[in-house]
Amino acid sequence: MNLLRKFIKTSPTDEIASIPVGKFFLARLPQLPKGALECLFNDCVLSMKKTTKPFCYQLSVTKAYQEGESSSQSTGEFEDGDDDEPSGEDTRNSDERLFFLTEDLHVRLMTKNDGSQIISWRDVNGDIGETWQFAIDEEIKYSDVDTFMRALYACLYEQKYGKSSAGVPEKALVAEFAASPSKVRTTDSIDVLQELKSINDGKDKENSDDETYGDASSVPFFIFKDSVAAEGSVVDSFKVQLRVFDPATDLFVLMLANADIKLMQLVGFSLVSSTPKFAFSVPIAQELNPVFNNENLAFIFNYYSLNEKGDGASYSLLFQFHALDDFYRFGHLFQDAMTKSLNAKVKGAAGDIEYLASTVQNMDLGASDDSLPETSDSEDESNDEKINKIIRDQVQSKDGRRSALFVPSDSEDDDSVTTDRERKFLRLRDPNSGLSMGNANDRSYVTRGNNLGVYKYGEESIDFVTTINDLKDINGKKFVPKLSMLHQRDNSLLLRKDAPNDNNIYRMDLSRGEIVESWQADDKGLLESFAPISKFAPLTDEQKLLGVSSNSLFHIDPRLNGSKIVADNSYKAYKTKTMFENMAVTDKGYIAVGLKDGTIRLYERFGKKSTVTLPSIGERYEGLDVTKDGRWLLATCEKSLLLIDTKIGTGQKNSGEIGFKKYFDADKKPVPKRLTLLPEHVSQITFATGLPKIKFTRAVFNTSLTEEETLIVTSAGPYVISWSLKDVIKGTTKQPRYKLLRYDEDVVVDNFSYHSQNDIFSALQNGVVSTKRKDLKVANKSSIMDRR
Repeated sequence: MNLLRKFIKTSPTDEIASIPVGKFFLARLPQLPKGALECLFNDCVLSMKKTTKPFCYQLSVTKAYQEGESSSQSTGEFEDGDDDEPSGEDTRNSDERLFFLTEDLHVRLMTKNDGSQIISWRDVNGDIGETWQFAIDEEIKYSDVDTFMRALYACLYEQKYGKSSAGVPEKALVAEFAASPSKVRTTDSIDVLQELKSINDGKDKENSDDETYGDASSVPFFIFKDSVAAEGSVVDSFKVQLRVFDPATDLFVLMLANADIKLMQLVGFSLVSSTPKFAFSVPIAQELNPVFNNENLAFIFNYYSLNEKGDGASYSLLFQFHALDDFYRFGHLFQDAMTKSLNAKVKGAAGDIEYLASTVQNMDLGASDDSLPETSDSEDESNDEKINKIIRDQVQSKDGRRSALFVPSDSEDDDSVTTDRERKFLRLRDPNSGLSMGNANDRSYVTRGNNLGVYKYGEESIDFVTTINDLKDINGKKFVPKLSMLHQRDNSLLLRKDAPNDNNIYRMDLSRGEIVESWQADDKGLLESFAPISKFAPLTDEQKLLGVSSNSLFHIDPRLNGSKIVADNSYKAYKTKTMFENMAVTDKGYIAVGLKDGTIRLYERFGKKSTVTLPSIGERYEGLDVTKDGRWLLATCEKSLLLIDTKIGTGQKNSGEIGFKKYFDADKKPVPKRLTLLPEHVSQITFATGLPKIKFTRAVFNTSLTEEETLIVTSAGPYVISWSLKDVIKGTTKQPRYKLLRYDEDVVVDNFSYHSQNDIFSALQNGVVSTKRKDLKVANKSSIMDRR
């Protein structure tokens, strides 16, 4: 940067201290006509000057010019000095802004997470919430900034008390006038860092005084009420900065510098704002998706409300605490309230309640995921990926959207359209509902109403093959599948019928494309789910299956006459109402069974008692998955994923074993790692898609025949979302980074081939796509808004 400058004429006063390089902004509330943020000087000097009155000082912001530029000589219209205080000139130059220095300006130094610094002060003659902001150039040393601030505190002391600050200890000045991290972590201002970035990225563009930033219409002011009636006892109350996330500008916009927030016990527990015009009440529940950020003393959560059209929508609110003690006191009280709220749903022994409490207390208290190092995609490439390159990059359609519905061809016209058979399949009324990935051969199957689409792995794509139309059961009745699983080297497809009270398993002979058998596999009229007897059993000729009904666990053998349930010592029925629901199995046949109340039981094999029972955390699971060695168990909740380490830790009786084989000490059951989307990303997703809420599909690991799992993948609406397993299990308290990719329509299910760890296969409502892991982008405003 060229530091040779020609300054305009300034007031004839003595300069005490200065910061020679920076940018100057006026920050307004976004609902004002001129917008949220205005850059006044793109290159300027901040200085502190004496006035003609003893112990009175001014802040001066003076526009700087490169050599050869001329200054504007128009009269100023933006002074913010005291009307009674002479400036030394009757008219000032518009290239200088002067501010009478008093404690009422609330001058604050803010250091952001990226190290950049901003000096902010209140616009005493402006509208409510307006502030002036001087963004310090990165060339300025921190020590120089500290020197300036010490001089400023001394001037504030002299102005306030009318006497010299000589002899006053520096600590006393700092204690009285500085905004220390333990008291105030940020200014009462709108963040300007994104604007700084846009200026630095586009130096060829001049910023005019009329340029505005942000969109007031996208800030959801309508979610607040004039007042709320909240009866009950107040657990505690706090003064916080109240901010609401604006998905259009990617900023938490300040609503109130001092909002009154109460944690109240009504029927349950609630967070209540009693501040007039900004009132709300929200029950404490897991759908708040709470995140604590102790570096900024911030608590962020999702707030579900109706939008201006009357539709459900998700918003993100932020409480920023003024004191460290308040932040931690609120955190402990909130966690206690969450535990008690969940305890109302969970009926268990004292040990189960302690487990629930430890799960809630395991909430992330770290910083934003932006501070985490990004895992290199190359590190996630597995050896078998290089050997078994079954699936390669998708064919690129003309509009840039990669889709399995485009078949490679030498004809340019053929590249942009599907085949007649594909179009016919996709025009069927019902959307796609399921995906069964072939692993013994190159065929995969997509269920769509009572039809089945067949796909194959091509050299450069996943290609449509044919449609098996108008599925019928063995009695000739219409058959709509609700669950499918490939079986016996992918020669058969096992199906459940989407019909009430039908608990049979149907076998389709894939060589004929017909349902040829119906297996009676219900136990006392009930069948909840079935699974292979081990993770890789479908690649063999194994015929047996595992099955669960509401109250029993059993093997299924299709070779038996009549009922296919094996009535031997592997059959286990419970007298109490257990409500089994779903399963996941390891390569050795260890079984995790999920119950409808959110409990998980681990079994070495059916017929034995469970070795471990993991108490419910108050949510039922959409599905389970487990790594092939049984070390990591993955449970999918509606708005979060739970990753559970089944390895028994040191200091326990069965140290080194896994929970499928041996039990944990009673007080040392594994606490799940909770994976969620950041509340602001949830708001951006609902803003971009119009979805009222997000809901995860069943999450899976990228299990391979030869390599350890490295990836967790799920989807929500049109987004495929992934976490690096390595990042998640590091043990850091910071939020693990996740990546995502947006499609044009909702994703129904995600899966992997055992032969390719880095190709994610997804059935959309009207398509089948495969995506390279490296094509997913770190979650931010750009990747959330960008369509694939």
